[in-house]
Amino acid sequence: MKIGKDLNNRITEIKIANRKMVEIIKGVLELGLNVSQYRTSENIHMVEEYNKFREKIIRVLRVVYLLRTQVDKQIYDSKLLILKNKAKDGKYQTTKSINKLIRDNLITPKMASSLVNDKDNLNEIIKNLIEVAELLYGEKDSLLENTEQKDESIRFIEKE
Repeated sequence: MKIGKDLNNRITEIKIANRKMVEIIKGVLELGLNVSQYRTSENIHMVEEYNKFREKIIRVLRVVYLLRTQVDKQIYDSKLLILKNKAKDGKYQTTKSINKLIRDNLITPKMASSLVNDKDNLNEIIKNLIEVAELLYGEKDSLLENTEQKDESIRFIEKE
């Protein structure tokens, strides 16, 4: 059965979104362990940091939901782009805030290590959530921003 190029591209986008969802699930499982551990910690600074993680995820999920359900998707496309850029920028701000907590002896080096790894993981989860939302619900394809990345993904999937 022959399918058109548009349908073939859409199927490829769904496959890419599926792979990204698997990455999201793996990341959430890893992150969930520390969120559960530090949610009830005696160290209020760790509780606050992990509460910020939960707030960030909720903010992204809310925008994804609105993108999926609202008629004017362009507003939510731009909000997702802002959240995606914040996740990218968050990687650089991570070190400053964690260094301050360590210097002030508010957290241990082990706690700092968990925070660094989990913040990076969180930013990756957010980036993947946004890309999946754009692939499945958005008017534009987030991967089209980087045409080479899309072509590479398509070639990889077509090899299967």
